[in-house]
Amino acid sequence: MNNIKNARLQTGLTQEQVAIKLNTSRAAVSMYENGKLEANYNILKRLASLYKVTIDYLLDNTDNLASTQQLMALNQAKEVFLQSLKPVEKQIIDNMLILSEFKKYQLLGYTENLAKA
Repeated sequence: MNNIKNARLQTGLTQEQVAIKLNTSRAAVSMYENGKLEANYNILKRLASLYKVTIDYLLDNTDNLASTQQLMALNQAKEVFLQSLKPVEKQIIDNMLILSEFKKYQLLGYTENLAKA
């Protein structure tokens, strides 16, 4: 039994319900699960979103469902955080990410001094 089927079973959905959400047939869902039909990237994205797992999990690159769900939750939290930033804060982060390690430490010292002032 592969991870596409495992993920569906974990969500409690039937093949028919998944087929409706993917706008495909139940037979196609069955073939994805049994490895008789290879899911394209678009289908994999939709399945991963539906099952709240990573594409890596669906492709059997990992067997650990809990860790893939934790990764998905972290990615969602990151997106929420990034959306909450003001444009100037995003620019500061973007600029910081391209700095060398040495310059990052210089920036840290500078911002610590600013915060104290």
